[in-house]
Amino acid sequence: MGRASGASKRQKPQASLTDTAQGDAPERVTGWRAASAVRWRLGAGQHIIFVSEWSRDADRNVRGAVQQEESSADDQSAEQEEPADQEDRAEEARAEEPTPAEDLLPPVEMLRSVADRWTTVTGADESERPALLSFRAPGVVAPAELARWLPGATTRLYTLGGLVAPLSDTALSRQPLARYSVVRAPNMSFWPHLRALIVQQEREAPGMGLWGDLERDLALLEQELAWWNASPLGLILNLYEGETLAGHLSLARQYDAAEGCDGWGILALHIAPQARGQRLGTILQRVAATLLVTRKASRRVEPPTDAESAGDPSRTAQIAAIDTRQWPYLFGFVPAHNIPALRGAYAAGRRIIGTYVDVPLEALERAMGP
Repeated sequence: MGRASGASKRQKPQASLTDTAQGDAPERVTGWRAASAVRWRLGAGQHIIFVSEWSRDADRNVRGAVQQEESSADDQSAEQEEPADQEDRAEEARAEEPTPAEDLLPPVEMLRSVADRWTTVTGADESERPALLSFRAPGVVAPAELARWLPGATTRLYTLGGLVAPLSDTALSRQPLARYSVVRAPNMSFWPHLRALIVQQEREAPGMGLWGDLERDLALLEQELAWWNASPLGLILNLYEGETLAGHLSLARQYDAAEGCDGWGILALHIAPQARGQRLGTILQRVAATLLVTRKASRRVEPPTDAESAGDPSRTAQIAAIDTRQWPYLFGFVPAHNIPALRGAYAAGRRIIGTYVDVPLEALERAMGP
């Protein structure tokens, strides 16, 4: 299960602080800036410190100057290149090595300073004092890399995003999709079945989703889906085996500045236990990509009035030949321990673009000493 708008995103911070520090040693940059807030995490039943923004100021300035200089040089050379050469350069840029983990993680001394500030602000009241600090790293950070960086730090969520390819014209007639029908939801009549599926999943595997308070989050999800289903910027697909709901995918056209994503955010993605192991989560994302590409070409795909398949082959002719630049960008959150969901996202073409990290304050104290 993955979502683009988890409950934590909707909660307003109870308070916020901005901290800065600047070292004066020229041989090593130690300056940083951080903005943080205290939030209540329902699932954990405690306050946490969330570092919503951080940067190494001096590093950023140096990198900006270098990038500007490189960009100027690239612009001059691009004028002399043929279009084919420019495409090759673009491919090479997309295939560059990922950013090293140490460049994605904040200075430990910065986190300790932020934690100390909040400990002072919250005072001696144990019920108000946070025991956990959380932040987002703008890239892939593996659990082993986190353990080397700061023992005790753990990965909570990954943000995954990427271009998703439409299905070929013959995919609908092949297994496993031939056993199912994919229906674009005309209304919210599917909700009782989806709700029952989510409750069943949470009962069998607690914590595999992004739920804090299950009842509260389900009520919010119902409102969210109803709003987007009535909007031309929403797309809700349900997968049926006969009359039984076997899967669900809901998307919304969104821009998320914090994630750097401009595309279709996944509100919810669920596959029933009896239908798992057939890559249906991946297939649903590609069915959605097919519809979105078709919608882009025809401006709008009208929702079906009955249980017809949402992916009529006559509507998707020549999809395989469409330029990859027209493929839709899908993004959403996946819990770090939900391995099947991570595999499904990767199979659909999405990649990790952000890592949410939890750091117990005790781990910070051990790392920094008294």
